[in-house]
Amino acid sequence: MDRLADLFRSIKVSLPEKPGLKRFGPHKLEGLELTGAVRLQAPVDLKDPCSNVILTEGYRNEIDIDDKTGKSIPVLIIATHRSKIFDLFMDLLDELKSSNEAECQVKVIFGSTHNNPIKHESFCREDIDLSLVQSSLHSVKEKILSDGDTSIAIILHGSDDNFSGVMLDEHKLLFVYNKERLQDFEKILYSYGIEKNDQICFVNEYTHEHCSSKAHYKSFCNLVEEVGASKS
Repeated sequence: MDRLADLFRSIKVSLPEKPGLKRFGPHKLEGLELTGAVRLQAPVDLKDPCSNVILTEGYRNEIDIDDKTGKSIPVLIIATHRSKIFDLFMDLLDELKSSNEAECQVKVIFGSTHNNPIKHESFCREDIDLSLVQSSLHSVKEKILSDGDTSIAIILHGSDDNFSGVMLDEHKLLFVYNKERLQDFEKILYSYGIEKNDQICFVNEYTHEHCSSKAHYKSFCNLVEEVGASKS
């Protein structure tokens, strides 16, 4: 299996749900502006101390382990407000460019659970200029942010030895993979006022459901076609 295509599966195990955080009130979000891609479910027991959802802006460092090689890959996991996510996504992608002196060719992996919530489909495009991908993403910005069945990973071409990539997952969390220059990406987070918080809890660590629609799926298919990605 392609190491890059495995990226999505690795994310699934990087952030398991915490048993103690499965009950909560529906509106206690500590001010984090969500995108509508996921919706927190109704409380089971409001008297439970775990009923308080504490979603805040911030990021934390994690280590992802490559199942094939056993090598560790440092990753930043980021939660921010809806109003910041897309611009931050673009700026993090721009940082990929600065790590490559040649023309910035990338691999794009679009993930979809539109047809089956438990079966993740991937559509890939190799060797495409990053600026073309960014232009295509701009045209469907609102649909991407509100679609809980779409994820997008962009991997720097030729970065297998120093794996480098940025992902916007279906929960609209951002992930940055880089072995040598992670601090450069952290500087971008600081410029957005996003601070490190080792204790931060993310939306997918609470009970939630994903939101999408036929219009979202149509937009996803159009994006995949425009970029020239094929099912992998």
